[in-house]
Amino acid sequence: MYWLYGLPDSDALTPYHATPGSWKYEFVSISPALNNFSLFLVSMDHALHQSNFNLLDTADFTPWKRLGGKLTGPPAVCTRQGTIHIYHRGIDAAIYHNRWDGKTNTYSPQEGSFERLDGIFVHTLTACSPHPDESMVFAVGAIDGCLHYSRWKAGEGHGPFQKLPGTWLGSPKAISDKPGCWDVFGVGPRGQINRVTFRSSIDEQPRFEIIDAEVQAVEAVSWGPGRIDLFGHDYRGSTLHRSWNDGELAWTSWEDLGGVILQVAKAVTHAPGGLNIFGTGTDLALWRNRRDRNTGKWGGWKKVGGVIIDRPG
Repeated sequence: MYWLYGLPDSDALTPYHATPGSWKYEFVSISPALNNFSLFLVSMDHALHQSNFNLLDTADFTPWKRLGGKLTGPPAVCTRQGTIHIYHRGIDAAIYHNRWDGKTNTYSPQEGSFERLDGIFVHTLTACSPHPDESMVFAVGAIDGCLHYSRWKAGEGHGPFQKLPGTWLGSPKAISDKPGCWDVFGVGPRGQINRVTFRSSIDEQPRFEIIDAEVQAVEAVSWGPGRIDLFGHDYRGSTLHRSWNDGELAWTSWEDLGGVILQVAKAVTHAPGGLNIFGTGTDLALWRNRRDRNTGKWGGWKKVGGVIIDRPG
């Protein structure tokens, strides 16, 4: 594994750093607290591993901790108040769950074991946390092609899976842009984008809509309350972008950010208005496009380098 980082509002990045090990699937990272993030990787024997990074402490990763399991794809993670919820699909196609408290460095149910949730699902999961004491996991059913979700609440655990409208081809992406609100996006059978949205102030049930597009995969991120940035990977390898703002109650028009990358871009945000997207180019190098949070302008794709064999995490 190779990693690098940069400072906000700068195109400069550190050189690549190498971390030993052999891994499957794409890397999954999440920031549970300021200047901290956790990284989850799957080893060649399909076990899940975790390492943590503190920019102000060692500015390096802690030794890898083996969490176990038998994963068939990358995990899905979400965080609130320093706790990370960790979901994965097992070899029996069911979903498994554990959570890590970063303040006490403890796991529940316990380190090395997972809670099994019922169901038979395809391998790509997504998760979000719309409340401090709540997490949600979404997965596409292996039999019916529908999107299903289960909600975890503190003191109650997970409820049964609920079915959502639409036909989903896989690789959904869930986000929560503010407390009590969540959205999940995915690709439908004709390349359109499915959206299920819930706003606790106005909705009694989740609402389904179709966003007109012809894409292969989607990515979404939120950098502030009521703000959603949606990305589509089209059939030319180009990255499309549009945004939603609760104050305007409408999507902007699609803008073509160009580039030719092999998979949907990975979007990250470091501050309100600040966005970076990363992708693997046809030359197998890492490429980056940064949005200036002061001007709102995209800087265009710039080559970072390296040889990338999977989607960046």
